[in-house]
Amino acid sequence: MRIKLIKYLLTIVLVISFVGCTNTNKPAPKPPVKQYKVEKKVVTPVIIEEPVIQEVIQEVKVEEKDIPAQISVALIFPSKYMSKYGLGASKVISAYVLQQNLTINMQVFDCIDQNYENLVRTFSQIKEQNITKVIALFTPKMVSYLNNIDGIDDIDIYIPTINKKSSNINSSNIVFGGIDYKQQIDKLLSLSNGKIVNFYSKRGISRKLTNILENSASNVTNKIVDNSSRYNRLLNNSIKYKTIFLNTTMVKSSILLSQIRGKDLKPYRILSTQLNYNPLIISLTQRADRTKLVFANSIGKIDPLLEENITLLGADIKYDWVNYSTLIGIDYLIRSSMPVVDLLNYNIEDGQVQYDVNIVKNDGYSFKSYLPVVN
Repeated sequence: MRIKLIKYLLTIVLVISFVGCTNTNKPAPKPPVKQYKVEKKVVTPVIIEEPVIQEVIQEVKVEEKDIPAQISVALIFPSKYMSKYGLGASKVISAYVLQQNLTINMQVFDCIDQNYENLVRTFSQIKEQNITKVIALFTPKMVSYLNNIDGIDDIDIYIPTINKKSSNINSSNIVFGGIDYKQQIDKLLSLSNGKIVNFYSKRGISRKLTNILENSASNVTNKIVDNSSRYNRLLNNSIKYKTIFLNTTMVKSSILLSQIRGKDLKPYRILSTQLNYNPLIISLTQRADRTKLVFANSIGKIDPLLEENITLLGADIKYDWVNYSTLIGIDYLIRSSMPVVDLLNYNIEDGQVQYDVNIVKNDGYSFKSYLPVVN
């Protein structure tokens, strides 16, 4: 498989440019390796806090040839909030393009933060360069700006990070790829006994999941887990024989799982959304801690060779749902312009990727489909 990937890398041209969108006095860093084909653009100088694309260029070795790009795609993200996802998305796109044997001009726009003026300037640069395909790793705040940006109706925009239900956007040229947490919670609720104890934090995705749970179920008891929490106070006989939702981070979930078993609190089931679907939870807990734990997962299967090539480039496609959504996005955008090989299955309805929700359980060192025993 490595030989095939090297063959792709030697025969395909992937032209990558990195464009900034804030005003500073320091010029953008130059590509570090001469043999990479990098378009030189006259753009506003920018200080790049994390040289995300430099890592991508070093990983994707290509032969320098004067071959015209078949398609141009822009990847936009604010590095202050999305640097991790920006790097992963770049690698996923690179692996996809190499496997499809395409020549692509990919330009990466780092907007640094959520500033509206930066975003307007970015789309202005994109239009000046006649790019009509965009993958946007946006926060909810940035998505809300799209209604107020003129001249983007002729740009196909795919947003991997947000579900359409969480936005007020209804444009035919914008497709959302965020997973549906309500769909996951509804599927998990079908496994509950109706007596629910929810562990959560006050901020971010944890708070959002709690809001969805409270609107989807009755008889929910909430327990806040913060950095100063005393787990002995949270974990007592009041949770015995209850259905527990872990809407907490991986580390906090692992502590809760360990102490629930240590105190022999005998929950009915322990449920978690995509938030904790990660092999890291296996290393942070003991197998006995996970006996009652099941997960909702919306990441589907892809072509095995593509999965291997993405892994070789250093990106996680099996457990990182943003990477998986990005893969759907690049396939969708390119497929709309040219025929490509089918490497994954997905369905888009009314501007939103439709995901299946699979219930899985950890079986020692892996995750397998879960079929509950009828009590």
